[in-house]
Amino acid sequence: MIRLEMIRGKLIMLAIVMVAAVLVATASVVWILYQTSITETAERLTESVQSHARIMETIAEHDRQYQLDLEDSHDSALDQIRRANEQFQFGHGGEFTLAREEGNQIVFLLRNHQEGMDIPKPVSFSESNHAEPMRRALNGESGWMIGRD
Repeated sequence: MIRLEMIRGKLIMLAIVMVAAVLVATASVVWILYQTSITETAERLTESVQSHARIMETIAEHDRQYQLDLEDSHDSALDQIRRANEQFQFGHGGEFTLAREEGNQIVFLLRNHQEGMDIPKPVSFSESNHAEPMRRALNGESGWMIGRD
């Protein structure tokens, strides 16, 4: 009887070790898949943003080449960018937003994400919890981040 209880105890310990090993392995695989997904999404979005930047630079160069005055050039470029973005969708995990700094405000000019989402209202540049990606871009920073927008 005592031997049977010892065997039972060893089997229970073995089962606990096996369950723990499976849990650790599963958690490791999930973490690796999550990190891979984040990396691939960041690379895809970075390529897309760089492509958008090249398009906007080309539009600006075209307007400079034809020597449009500054206000007409700005309106023309914004109109061209807006029309081009009507045909482009980021899908899940990204959006194209264009803004400029006016005084102490971030003024949004364009947003391309989902239907029904309006252009955001201006946000104070010094506000710390809104529009952080745009604030970083207007400060000359680039890259990607995971955070509240």
